[in-house]
Amino acid sequence: VALGWYFAMPSTHLKKGEVKALRLCGQELAIYRGHDGKVAALDAYCPHMGTHLAKGKVVGNNVQCFFHHWQFNGEGKCALVPCQKEIPEKAKVPSY
Repeated sequence: VALGWYFAMPSTHLKKGEVKALRLCGQELAIYRGHDGKVAALDAYCPHMGTHLAKGKVVGNNVQCFFHHWQFNGEGKCALVPCQKEIPEKAKVPSY
């Protein structure tokens, strides 16, 4: 349930395939625009090893962690763990 919203940045400041770090209301975020043009805002830290997701890159409509290349979709659910068929249920980050 959405309780409100906050302005993060002008839409023109985030190109397709780009990810940026942002601190908003004391929360570290990774904001990215997928190749479909949709913007997603996720908790900044990968649940695997804690790497800031904004240090990674956008792959399709997911953001990929720099360290072990785990990919997260716009809802924060892990979409890919390289070399692993099953994705752990805990592999997710809060999305906003």
